[in-house]
Parts: sequence; C-alpha cells; structure tokens
Amino acid sequence: MLDLQNHVIEMLTNLLVDFDSEYERKVAHYTNFTVAQLLGTNRTKFRLNSTDFMNHPSEGNILFEYLHLNKIEYDSHNKTFLSCFTFNHNSLNQFRLYGLQDNKPCTGVSLVYNSNFFFNTDTMIIDSIKDNNLDSVNKEDFKNGLKIPLFRCVYLDSFTGYFEVAKRNKFTFFQEIQDKSLSVKSWEDYMKKMIGIEEKVNNSMNYILIALNYIKGESHNLKVDDLKSANKIISPISFLFKHFAFQEEQECRMVVIDKIESDHVILDENDKTKSYIEYSQPTNRDIKNIYIGLASSYKMSDLLKKMKESGVKKLPKTIISENPYRI
Repeated sequence: MLDLQNHVIEMLTNLLVDFDSEYERKVAHYTNFTVAQLLGTNRTKFRLNSTDFMNHPSEGNILFEYLHLNKIEYDSHNKTFLSCFTFNHNSLNQFRLYGLQDNKPCTGVSLVYNSNFFFNTDTMIIDSIKDNNLDSVNKEDFKNGLKIPLFRCVYLDSFTGYFEVAKRNKFTFFQEIQDKSLSVKSWEDYMKKMIGIEEKVNNSMNYILIALNYIKGESHNLKVDDLKSANKIISPISFLFKHFAFQEEQECRMVVIDKIESDHVILDENDKTKSYIEYSQPTNRDIKNIYIGLASSYKMSDLLKKMKESGVKKLPKTIISENPYRI
C-alpha cells in the first residue's frame, strides 16, 4: 500500500503544470458572461465545484476501469471538488459547449489566467514562507491564503491503455509566433518535453499496476479493507483521467478533497444538493487575456468598463473571438 501511495504521489508530481516552460505560461477558464463579469471585477470567489453531478458519466471512473479496480465509497463524508482550465484559450468547440447564456452557443467568455493564480514551482517559496523580507515577493499573496496547484488531465482509452496528456496544440504556436520556421522549432521543443512527461506518467502507471497486482496476490482480488484503502489512495488522481473522446479539450484541473462537514465546503443556495469550495485568490488579479464569444461581442465595452471601475489598474488584452460561427 505504501508503494501504491508513493507511485500515486509520483503521478501527481508528473502531472503538475509547473509553468516553468516558456511554452506554458497561461491557461483559460470558460464561463458565462455573467460569471465572467463577477470574476473580472473580483465581486465573487472562484469556485471548485463538487464532482457529484458531473456532466459526463465516465468522470472519475475511467482510471478505475483501466486498473480493474472496483470503485467503492470508502468514506461517504469525503467529497472531491474541482475547477477546470484548458490550454485552448480561444476554441470554437469550447465556445459552443461551455459558458452558454440562455443555452446559446458562443455567448461565453474565456478568461486567461497566468501562473501566479496557481501554486507552482515558481510560487512555492512565496506560498510556503510567511515571514520574509524579500522585496521581490508579492506580500499581497500572503493575505489571500495558500494557492492550489493545477494538474494536466490524462486522456485514456481504458481498453487499449493508450493515453495522451493535456497540452497545447500545434496551431497555437503558429497563432502566437506567426513565423513558420520558428513555430515549427518551438513546437518540436515543446513536444520533447511532453513526450518526457508521458514517459514518466507511463512509468508511474506501470508501477501502480504492479503494486495493485502484488496486493491482490494469487487470488487476483482485494479484501474489503484493502479495496477501501486502494480506493482512498487512487482517488486524488481519478478525476485527472478522462475518456480519450474528450482529448480535444486539453484540460487542466485544480482538485481538492475535503469532508462535506468542513467549514470550507459551502452549500449552493440555489440548489442544496450541490456544494463548492471557494478559492481565496483574487479573481481578477491574474487575468492576462480575455476572449469573448462572438454572440456576446456587443457586451465587450460593458465588461471592460466595469473592470476599470472595480479598480483594475491595467485591463487585460481583450478581443472578440474570430472563430467563424453563424449567430
């Protein structure tokens, strides 16, 4: 069990989005216009929602299927909360599916956050040391509490074992750099890193399988107590594995596991069956870009004006998504 736990921790370490590469500096969160306005003016907290009512039935199950591990409720008080981001900052498909206002496609907003919004290798010292005298440290961060890490998702076919980790797609390099030879070179360098991450994830997965098989022994089954322990150990990574059909989304997630009775867990006033956790960081401080769905283009001026009135010193670069869509 200790080996299994160590390899799960190793998996989480491999999937951490550390933002230490020049190619991964920002991630986007798609939401509806009303929420985008509240986040952009810091009039609400960023939420990590309970996974109890996820849209896709395979959520949280695909890894258990691949490991041939029965999923059971090891502790009914434990709940998983998450919030989703993506490397695709300006995606027509995501504008069609997410952040819909009145169920209309392309009415949402993509808020692009930089690395300072998350716990990562660059902010580790800042987040861990409270008493410091370094001028370079942003002391405002301390008043907002500790940050939550961001992990890239793994898109897995549980039948064949084939997987890919979430990453930028090649076209985004051409969009950003706008030079063919430099774009190709940057893409190739980036892919070397991604291949390295996938090799590490694959190694961790193999060791997890070996540990589980050792625990099962000759009977090829787990005793009830062992099954509960294995479920508890695997659960932190279970919602980072998604069905390969969703690979286009290139998703990353903040994940928190907490007791339902915890002071941090809040019941939704509009639906008492749902709950969430509030993230303590300011919701507008680290927004660097905003893409507005074509169907909400007429609201751009209102959004920027309200952000300016809320005290935002420098407005993020904001554009109407140029993705073709007939309104």
